[in-house]
Amino acid sequence: MVSENNSSKYDIRWEEEGPLGNVFLDEEKWTHIQEEHKVMKDYDNSEESIRETIKDPDLIKNSSIWEDRDIYFGKDKLVDGLFIKVVVDTNENGRIITGFLQDNTMQGTGAVKYVNYKNTP
Repeated sequence: MVSENNSSKYDIRWEEEGPLGNVFLDEEKWTHIQEEHKVMKDYDNSEESIRETIKDPDLIKNSSIWEDRDIYFGKDKLVDGLFIKVVVDTNENGRIITGFLQDNTMQGTGAVKYVNYKNTP
């Protein structure tokens, strides 16, 4: 559950329980995702894909750039070979910072924190 601090501080769109705890998307960050990552605005089901990536990720890694961020990856269901990459701020009780499509799970990532073995072949 999003803390009372966060619920009054952010205009929450939704929150989801992931393997490492609760994560939430607020209106400000949803606008950022759509405006700064144009492909996500035109991508059918982009918000649901982000939510599914949080709920049932294939992989979670530490960020190699920001020590207080985790990076969730989920295989894209529409384009084979792409991943949904969702960056989550752990200092802000699981606030999603951004989300976009990426072709690998290496860029900007550090150590592995979680692997969903049921989603691997």
